[in-house]
Amino acid sequence: MTATPRGNPYWDEHYRPHSVDPDEIRSLCLRAFQIVLSSQGVASLYDHSDDSDLEDPKGEPEEADEIEIPLLFELYRGNSERLLSETLLKLAIFVRTLEDQVQATDASERFKFFLAELNGEDGFGTVFEGPEGLVMSLRECCNKIIHAEDFRPVYEKDGASDVPGGWAMDGQLELEGKLGKKEWKVAIYLIEFLEAVLGFCNEVQDWAARVATENDAAPS
Repeated sequence: MTATPRGNPYWDEHYRPHSVDPDEIRSLCLRAFQIVLSSQGVASLYDHSDDSDLEDPKGEPEEADEIEIPLLFELYRGNSERLLSETLLKLAIFVRTLEDQVQATDASERFKFFLAELNGEDGFGTVFEGPEGLVMSLRECCNKIIHAEDFRPVYEKDGASDVPGGWAMDGQLELEGKLGKKEWKVAIYLIEFLEAVLGFCNEVQDWAARVATENDAAPS
């Protein structure tokens, strides 16, 4: 830290960007992955062998009574979407910030090339409504997560049952929002997106390690 007459840290001349830890991003990826996969495990707790007895074709599906852990089930169903939302929001902010930081370095061209290959032609989602030619790249997925007004994991059912316990997240996330007065709606393929985030973190850390090695080897 550069000394100042009054010792005020504010006047430190060193560049001080936000602190973004790739390992923290990895932990968030793991948490999001676990939430999605655990919903399939929760759905499997239901025995659907007698589904025909649980449903009235002319009425609303009844809650299955086979499950032996109703309190845990209620806790999971009541909190899983909230936890996924919080996790992905943090993840999106960290990834976007980290991308901004590496793009501002001398290695910006390298990362532009890397991200172009990582994103591919189609990215990690589908655009239902939005600007023509929009691709759900890593950054665009982060943008949509941050600005979404409606956050909606997609569910699929196990077998033919319509009881609540038979539904599990299928790995897709549908988001809706507005850009100005224009509405947009997209789907993100969460598993592919999380895999890409991990690939980006690995690339950043590999580059940072090489830079540190080169700096250590440089004559003082």
